Amino acid sequence: MWTKPWKYKEGAVICLGLLCVGLFLQYTIGPVDWGLMERPFNWTLLIVFSALIILGHVLSSQYYVFEWLVKPTAAVPTLISAVVLMIVMGVTPQVPAGVSPTDAVGVTRMLGFWPFVLILVYAMYQLGLTVMTTMSRWRMGAPLWRALLFGSVHLGLWIALVCATLGSGEMRRLRMTAQQGNVEWRAVDERQRIVGLPIAVELHKFGIDEYAPEMVVVDKYTGDVSEDTGWEIAAFDTIDYASRVEEDSVVTYVPSSLYGAVPAMLVGAKKDGMKRAGWISCGNFMSPFQALNLDEHFAVIMPQRAPKQYYSIVDVYTQDERSFHDTIKVNHPLRVDDWWIYQLSFDQTKGRWSDISVLEIVRDPWLPAVYVGFVMLLFAAVLLFVPRNNVGIWRSGISVSLIVVVTFIFLYCTLVSMGYFERKMMPALRSVWFAPHVVVYMVGYSCLALATVVALMRRYALADILVRPGLALLTVGMLFGAFWAKEAWGTYWSWDPKETWAAITWTLYILYFHVRASRPKSHGLMTLVLVVSFISLQMCWWGINYLPSAQATSVHTYIN
Repeated sequence: MWTKPWKYKEGAVICLGLLCVGLFLQYTIGPVDWGLMERPFNWTLLIVFSALIILGHVLSSQYYVFEWLVKPTAAVPTLISAVVLMIVMGVTPQVPAGVSPTDAVGVTRMLGFWPFVLILVYAMYQLGLTVMTTMSRWRMGAPLWRALLFGSVHLGLWIALVCATLGSGEMRRLRMTAQQGNVEWRAVDERQRIVGLPIAVELHKFGIDEYAPEMVVVDKYTGDVSEDTGWEIAAFDTIDYASRVEEDSVVTYVPSSLYGAVPAMLVGAKKDGMKRAGWISCGNFMSPFQALNLDEHFAVIMPQRAPKQYYSIVDVYTQDERSFHDTIKVNHPLRVDDWWIYQLSFDQTKGRWSDISVLEIVRDPWLPAVYVGFVMLLFAAVLLFVPRNNVGIWRSGISVSLIVVVTFIFLYCTLVSMGYFERKMMPALRSVWFAPHVVVYMVGYSCLALATVVALMRRYALADILVRPGLALLTVGMLFGAFWAKEAWGTYWSWDPKETWAAITWTLYILYFHVRASRPKSHGLMTLVLVVSFISLQMCWWGINYLPSAQATSVHTYIN
């Protein structure tokens, strides 16, 4: 070891040393407190960190360690270390920021776990040196296409990671409960502390657009929906909003616009000469649930109406006596100065009659810089589609044909099995980003699935060509998801278990390219990385639904 040229072993030793130092810091001073990352401390760190990268680049001609840090043999152990820690994060229930870890080691709060933070900083330093090296090589005559691709990938990722990390202390995510007719200027942070805001919100009206009432037949003992019961059922009348009337033990419903009105439906059923008829209603906080019993096993019920969209009509006041009248909807936040106001929730017990609206108030001054990094990554993803030579063009034509066929089958089977064309989507899914995010991911998954198959068939050159568009689409899908999350929930990345596994999968495919660069003849290692990456992709696609770490916390689990 430590004889030139350095290999994976030296990189593994460095990463192991960082993990040991991180564990020592974890036990001596406790988890990292990102709340300290505020001005001027974060700006000082940015200047110092950038200066160290420039210094390392200048000294790379004199000290081999700086020259080696930009090589794939240095990047591979770093990426593997990051993947291992993210896997631990992905399978472990995480506690919110500011809450003490629930385990003795500290992995249940991975974002404050010192080993993870040190590996992240080490990776960002390697990225920074790589950017400097790429720029120098381009100035010395390296191909422009290669410089653009490598520069966009590394610089975009560096900007996004550094700015998101250093800006975390200045980001404010607050929750406000606004009551109709009142002016509210207070909110609570993630630690449930009351925070005064420079803006105030007056809620004039909260409203919900709901899907049409529907009826289902359920097993009275299990509560499961039953479709093959032998009963023929029909709806005779449907009232969107009705009041319950009971006379001589007979329940009827009449149209009403009064407070607390509920949807109701008059249904009839027949089977083998037996007939049933009556009203059903989902009920609410003022009116009881009403079902129609068919026999000793089955009943007709009305599920609670699913919200299509919910919104708040508000006036927002600023300290300099300006006011804004607008409607805040899910996926349609309102911006006032440096603050974004998002429609988050409402009083679930009252539903459409709720007189309160739960809003999320977000301030993220480093967001524009992070988005610069995202745009550069999108540009790099586009460049990955460009063939490098005539052979690449020919093979790319074959790859595209295979991708089109497999993608069509995959999309059709997936969307039909999900009941996508019949499903009633929750408000957060009704976004312009939803379809592109899902479709791009599906096409990317198809590319990467084909790459794994052809690698197992020992068609390694074709596997390389398939991984390129696969990784590009994976990048685009992940960034579209980030844009969507920012629009819907106020944050582009929250380390939700689904997002964590998306990051693991993306990092593994980045690892694949580094392995190919450092070991171009190691076809067995190449295939192993592809298989492991594809297993991670399956975890990201459907396995997340079954992880304990995602239950009741992830917004991406739709198994129930």
